[in-house]
Amino acid sequence: MDNCPKCSAPMKMVPAGISKKTGKPYAAFRSCSVMGCNGKPDVPTVQVGDNTALLEEIKTICLRINAKLPSKTALAPDEDVPF
Repeated sequence: MDNCPKCSAPMKMVPAGISKKTGKPYAAFRSCSVMGCNGKPDVPTVQVGDNTALLEEIKTICLRINAKLPSKTALAPDEDVPF
């Protein structure tokens, strides 16, 4: 687990939930474990619905792996990747 960039305390994972203030759902996020610090991670967390870049990265990795497999094992170019 990483540390808070503001106070160096361990970060905590806050699970996804519903805001008591607005009643709207929110995605899980990381926050400083020290009450009142409000430190946030240096690296932004992926928000719900923002997975296009992640899927593209997965496809790229799959293609690299596919290139190293024997031709009988590899996916055909016209096969759809199941994600």
